Amino acid sequence: MSANTSPVMKHFLGFIICVLLVTCTQKTGKEQIKAEIKTPDSVSMHLIADTIIYDVVIRNTNPYDTWIEQSLEKLQHGKLIDSLFALVYERKTMAYDYFSNEELSVKQIEILEKEEGFARDRIGKIQFTEAWYFNKKTKTLHKEVISVALGHELYSDSGEFRGYKPVFKLYLNP
Repeated sequence: MSANTSPVMKHFLGFIICVLLVTCTQKTGKEQIKAEIKTPDSVSMHLIADTIIYDVVIRNTNPYDTWIEQSLEKLQHGKLIDSLFALVYERKTMAYDYFSNEELSVKQIEILEKEEGFARDRIGKIQFTEAWYFNKKTKTLHKEVISVALGHELYSDSGEFRGYKPVFKLYLNP
């Protein structure tokens, strides 16, 4: 990164790299997350959050919001979204309904993509469900992504941004 890269951008890029590089596992509500894990260097890390859920805006809905615009300038939005859809279409993972957690078929995803108003480039939010492990001695934080959910932008008839609608949830690396 260049010396001109802002601290916010460095943090955001570090976060995206972390998410893409972290080993992901599928968890169900019945499974317990281990309180301690061993990393490749055999350092014990202790569970500090067995489930933490947070949203990340991945598309700027306000062209005047330069902070978000700068934060997202290095994100390859289309590549990220296309990669997640490809996992479903290639049957490498299953998509699940956000509310019911029922499995969605490839046919249901195809139908969803043909709905009026749906466009992949209007997926503006991603929600992560993770487990966090921390080692005080080494000051190391390990994030284990359990699932990701995509949020599609909703607009009023007059074009005003209203919020997000869940598209589907993916459990990664089952």
